[in-house]
Formats: sequence, C-alpha cells, structure tokens
Amino acid sequence: MRGWRTTLIIILWLVWCTAAYAQEGPAATTGESGGDQEKAVAAKEDDRLPIYKKGWQFFVAPYLWIPGAHLSISHQGKFSGTSVANIPWYELVPLLFSQAMGGMGRVEIWNGRWGVFSDTTFLYIGESISAGGARELKLNPKRLPVTIPVRLQLSGDMKIWTRLLWQDVGVRYLLGTVSLQTDKALPVATFEVLGGLRYTYYNQDTSLNLDATLTGPFDRLEISRGGSFFSSLELSIFEPFLGLRVGLWFTPKVNLLLRADCGGFGFVAYNNVDSVLEALLGYQVHKNIRIYGGYRGRYFSISDSTKDIAAHGWYHGPVLGAVFNF
Repeated sequence: MRGWRTTLIIILWLVWCTAAYAQEGPAATTGESGGDQEKAVAAKEDDRLPIYKKGWQFFVAPYLWIPGAHLSISHQGKFSGTSVANIPWYELVPLLFSQAMGGMGRVEIWNGRWGVFSDTTFLYIGESISAGGARELKLNPKRLPVTIPVRLQLSGDMKIWTRLLWQDVGVRYLLGTVSLQTDKALPVATFEVLGGLRYTYYNQDTSLNLDATLTGPFDRLEISRGGSFFSSLELSIFEPFLGLRVGLWFTPKVNLLLRADCGGFGFVAYNNVDSVLEALLGYQVHKNIRIYGGYRGRYFSISDSTKDIAAHGWYHGPVLGAVFNF
C-alpha cells in the first residue's frame, strides 16, 4: 500500500508545481521583447507539433503490448499459503496470434488545452494440456494363491482460457509548456493532467476431463469410468484514476512521452489499487504519422476479506505502435 500512496503524492505534487509554473510562463513571455521575424521563425519550427496546433485534432493509435506477469497470490485459512507466478514477456512471443491474441488501441480528441481519450487493452490467452499413460497391475483378491493381471489406462486433458480487459475513458488537460532552451523553441516539455474512469475485467475458465479404463485378463473384461470438472473465476471493477503525462519534444520528429497514473486508491471493490507507468519514444515518419516503441508496466493490488484472498503484482512488457493524426 505504501508504494501506491507514494506514487499518488508524486503525481499530485508534479501537477501542482507544473500548474504554478504554467501560470507564470505566459506573463513572462508577454513582457519579453522580440520582433515579428523571430516569432515567425519559431512558429515555422513548431508548425508540425500537435501541442501548438489549434482547433480540433484527432489521434488514432493502434498498438501491441506484450505483457509478462509477476504475480503473488496468498490465501489464509485452512489451506493458507502463497503462490508466485513469473512469466517473462518474451515467453509469450511464440504464442502470439495462436494461443495469445488481443486488441489494443488509444483514441484522443483535442481542442486546444482540453481533450478526451479512450484506451482499450484486451488480452486472450488459451492453453490446452493433454496427458495419458498405462500401467500393468496384479490383483490378489482375498490373498488367493493366484494373481489376476490387469491393465489400467489413464488419460486426461485440461483447458484454460484467460481474458483480460482494461478500459480507460477520461479527460486530458494541457497545463502548460516549458522551454528547455531559452534561445530556441525546441526542445520543449509539455505537462498534461489525465483523469477519468477505469474498468478492469478478468475472467478465467478451467476445464478438466479425466478417463480411466481397467482391462482384465485376455482383454475380456473392461471397466471404464470418467469425470469432468469446470471452474470459472470472474472479477469486475470500476474505479477513478488520476495521472500525469509529460512530453519531451526534442525535434519536430523525435519526442518522448512519460505517463504515470494511480487508480482505485483502495476505496473501490476488492480494495483495488492499480498504477500504470509508461515510457514511449516516438519518431515522425510522415506529416500525420508517428511510430513509437517503449515499455509499459501495470501494477495491481486486490484483497477480499470475505474469502481471505489477496493478490498483487505487475504486468509489464514492451509496446510498439503508431499514431495517426487527423
């Protein structure tokens, strides 16, 4: 719990400091002397940056996130204990588009300082395991002087389906920009506040089938039995979140985006707390297209006192995508 509180305090502190700086920035700029020619040069240099464009802007950003998992699940009571799962992201790469699939994308609409956004991440992972074997046994009923040879055949299969959905819908507000070099328009840093609602959905279905066949001497007697088991786990959470996005625009073509947010705050269902940390490096390949790559981590912590279950951990891995600006 200490980690998410520290993250929230840092986000709020950065928002407050940036807002104060942004309010002072325009006044200082108004008082500076400069000719129309210098302003024209700066405007021309920044003409391709979305942060300086006025009017409506639309951004569509499909992306691919390959999240590994490091999870810890603990259970108290009669069967108390802790289970740890560690799955590196690179082990999921061979499963892409066969056992692991998903749909991911972000849409943003800006008008001046204000904007709205929607970010969707859906993951599906399916796995099937089959096993079987046979063994020769000798039965000696009631300790008779003879034994009866029999053959026991066991087979089974297990299927696991996992579905994950994260949906963010919110508002974006540009606090201000800070020039990183006084005599040039670039590089420049931008500070945006992000806030809204987040929906988390988790579903895991497990199916287990077992079959046993007992065959008597000379294959004249055969007894077969079978059984099946099905289990379904579902989790659904609505929560508010608040975050900060920092943009570093080094040139009209190269930029770096840093994002951090915190949601749930421990006040929603299952005492949920989560946080997203992301760093993306972008490069403009066309006037209206940027490609980017980076790394994203998503932390979560949930607990259910009625069932004495608690879980926390990280989903993290590389991100690749593109942004189309209209």
